[in-house]
Amino acid sequence: MIKHEEYPLISVIVPTFERSNLLARALDSIFAQTWKQVEVIVVDDNIPGSLLQKKTLQVLRPFSN
Repeated sequence: MIKHEEYPLISVIVPTFERSNLLARALDSIFAQTWKQVEVIVVDDNIPGSLLQKKTLQVLRPFSN
């Protein structure tokens, strides 16, 4: 039997631009998968310091560890 920590790490890249309202749904879907060795990289293409970027950061806050 393979131990959990022996499974390879899977990287998921999530690009986002003006879609912070859908980001939580996408992340929930990723973390609901049976494969638990996952790293998620969110690429925020909003203008730095903009309201859209701030909304994206608000959505990401509960998912950070």
